[in-house]
Amino acid sequence: MSLGAKKIKKKKKPLRPEEVETLAEQTLNFLRKNIRLVIAFTGFFLVISALLWGYGRYTSLQHEQAAYAYYAAVKTLSNNDVSIKNDDISIVLNRLEKLTKLYPSQSVAIMASLDELALLCRRGKWDEVVKIGERLKATISPDHPFYPLLIRHVAIAYTKGNHVDKALQAWNDFIAVAPKEWLREAYWEKARIFIEMGKKDEAVDCLRKALSSEGFLPADFVIKERLHSLSNAG
Repeated sequence: MSLGAKKIKKKKKPLRPEEVETLAEQTLNFLRKNIRLVIAFTGFFLVISALLWGYGRYTSLQHEQAAYAYYAAVKTLSNNDVSIKNDDISIVLNRLEKLTKLYPSQSVAIMASLDELALLCRRGKWDEVVKIGERLKATISPDHPFYPLLIRHVAIAYTKGNHVDKALQAWNDFIAVAPKEWLREAYWEKARIFIEMGKKDEAVDCLRKALSSEGFLPADFVIKERLHSLSNAG
């Protein structure tokens, strides 16, 4: 065999076992040199983990307590019960008010406030509805899904309280944020206000918008009848 065909292997000098520092030994050496730093970091991590767990548990418990409090407050009510006693309404209103004070940052507090407004509307407490509603408007974002319902309560209260200018503004605010299925009611209510004010043209315009808007109430024939009566009134 020729020398060119031979592969000359260079033998490496083997390391003695005592010269080899394993990964485990490196880790141990690092820990020995930085023991205080390691202890401090571990302690910090454990404290943060405990705080996060505690906060998560606390918020979860708050949600559960708020949800139960809301259920306890409204369980005596029924959406189909229009004959609920005033005494029962007073009890529910008191519970809802306490709930909103105990859990102001919980989403269920908004639901409780809206239920409170609905019950106050049922009792004809228009000034209280306006007071609570205007306060909530400053705390609830217009993007919140319940915001249109809030504005509707306020608009109804201003209308029933005969505050015509504020009522018209509230209905305009409602039209700006309400689902399209609710617009018919808003234009109808505006038309009624304009009729009371003797503003026929504005009333007719709102009635026509109500007739072309989606929604079920009032029915088409009711709107058409009102339009017809205004036209005959000259």
